[in-house]
Amino acid sequence: MHYFSRSLASLLLLFGLGCFTGAFAQSNVPASVQNQFQSDFPNSQDVEWETSESNYEVEFEVNGTEMEVVYDQAGKMLAKEEAVAWEAVPMAVRNTIEGNFPGAQVSEQEKVTEGGRTLYEFEAVLNGRKIEMQFDEWGTMLEMEEESEKN
Repeated sequence: MHYFSRSLASLLLLFGLGCFTGAFAQSNVPASVQNQFQSDFPNSQDVEWETSESNYEVEFEVNGTEMEVVYDQAGKMLAKEEAVAWEAVPMAVRNTIEGNFPGAQVSEQEKVTEGGRTLYEFEAVLNGRKIEMQFDEWGTMLEMEEESEKN
């Protein structure tokens, strides 16, 4: 996944968290943020940091699962995005996708936690078109974007 999803990034921008500026040396990350990250994810690997004016995004893997987390300067976790298996997606969300998008081939699914709210984001191909969808945990579609699939 190695990207910050558009919808989560949009949510973060709405909450004034700013744009991330690219790779950032871990040595430039405040100790409070590094310590909290190590406490939260002691088995993290392939760690890459990015920064904005006031927050820190870290992309990493834990036991083969790709994750992205945003911390504020004090080390408080603001958002978390992680790849999840289809079976880990709530049944209400799976039923909505299967019922409303029969034949969709889901290629990626992510669980996004931000501000106490859990969302699920998907990339899929339906009738030759790439779609990105976002649902709440009860299966309500919150957003859908569609674009031509590029081969």
